[in-house]
Amino acid sequence: MMGRKNQILIVMVILTGLLFACSGEEGKSRQGQASDSGITGQAVTDGGTGQKTASGGIAGATGMDASAKKGKKYRFCNKYCLYYSEEFSRYIIEHKLSDGTERKIEMDYNVIVCYVDNDWVYYMLNMDYYHFQSEVYRAPIKGKKLDIKKAEHIFTEKSGIHSEDVYCDGRYLVYTTGEFFDSSFRKYDLKEKRIIDGQDNEDMAASLYGAAGDFVFYSGYDGVMRHDLYTGETIEVSSSFDPTNDEDGQIAMTDTDVFYAGDDIFYKEGAEGESYRRRYIDVDEGDPVEIGQYHLADNSNKKIITHYQMRRFLIQEGFIDAAREKEYEYYPQRLFISGHRLYVQMNINWTEKKVFHQNKAIFSQKIGGNGKLRYEKGLTECVANPKKDQKVFEKITDDEEDEGIDALYLSRGGCLYMAEGKCFMYLYDSQQRKNRVACYNLGSGEFRFLTKKDPDWYLPYYNGVQPYWKAFLGYTEIRMDMPNNRSVDWPYW
Repeated sequence: MMGRKNQILIVMVILTGLLFACSGEEGKSRQGQASDSGITGQAVTDGGTGQKTASGGIAGATGMDASAKKGKKYRFCNKYCLYYSEEFSRYIIEHKLSDGTERKIEMDYNVIVCYVDNDWVYYMLNMDYYHFQSEVYRAPIKGKKLDIKKAEHIFTEKSGIHSEDVYCDGRYLVYTTGEFFDSSFRKYDLKEKRIIDGQDNEDMAASLYGAAGDFVFYSGYDGVMRHDLYTGETIEVSSSFDPTNDEDGQIAMTDTDVFYAGDDIFYKEGAEGESYRRRYIDVDEGDPVEIGQYHLADNSNKKIITHYQMRRFLIQEGFIDAAREKEYEYYPQRLFISGHRLYVQMNINWTEKKVFHQNKAIFSQKIGGNGKLRYEKGLTECVANPKKDQKVFEKITDDEEDEGIDALYLSRGGCLYMAEGKCFMYLYDSQQRKNRVACYNLGSGEFRFLTKKDPDWYLPYYNGVQPYWKAFLGYTEIRMDMPNNRSVDWPYW
């Protein structure tokens, strides 16, 4: 990062990736006005624990993880197929859930899928701009297959739709339009076929942050705004939830990790540690990063995991030496939700004999529980770099200048996403000598590397992680997690 102004800009851009980690609605308003004959059923259980979990939850790597409602569980799946589009691609990919076979449907322009139910696939076409969509369509599903020849044009947004700032639930399409620092919030009613909210300059939205249940969050003139999709009510969220403003004593959210569970949103607050400043250059001084909880019902905030708790955990589990504590920099790097637990991946850095050291540790806390932290030993051991692979090497920190530092990695990657009681990771596989996607079952403890032949490979797609994981997590951050200088290039992008 290159200074506070650029830091804020980057954070705001990356935060928009949250929209692609949100679970979908059942496509009905609370008054029962239906536009979606989607999946029916209950929320799935969390890895055999018997606890109901948010369907498809990231975002768990990372974004908001909306709870499954009765009815449709996923935004990009119906009973038969998953539909997705890759970044800057002219293809809609129809992935058959029963056997994993795929059909590529070519479009005339770059396409982004924004919602799927049993009757329709909603998508946007980029006709005029590189990062903007302008045309919104839907195509029917006939005989369990998408019939693109029968596509219907819904509307044109002449000012362009920001590709990363889109959320659709089958009834409403929410987006931002206009220039980045002069953009506006819009909500289009797909049933009534008209814009019903956000038609004047007072509805400025520099970015959509994410969706939680019936609510979407966006930045407005007065700070972070919470908009109820079905009532149209918009309120200002208290300043402690403001991800961009750290002036006048307000607390700034420092990263992309914002997660929804039930009536609560969990987020990071405070400034990153010295190691973060050292690695990413010119980040302002600030307080240690801690975990906050925002309650939707009463618009209130509270701190649920303090820096002191994290410090005590790392000392107790042997990740830092209490006698040398000031030599370490540690902070919560990513948050995840699965079942009734909030998971936190800690990043730990220190320099010893002029060699940069990096390690990871993962703990969890029961949502609504007594506040105690539980060491997630199985997850942490998956992320640990085997002793035989712990070698000092030159880690490239500046690709353009080809500059690096001597480094020793005690970890081999990191956790990225949680869904259906499973944690998805990006790790170095020393046997195959490449960085790979891996999966850990939180219930059974089973660990395995994945290929595109595995059905689990596609679980992060069900609620729209693709194609924006790269923007959502940050290419530089993922690359710095790896104990090598291999390119971070994998099919989730």
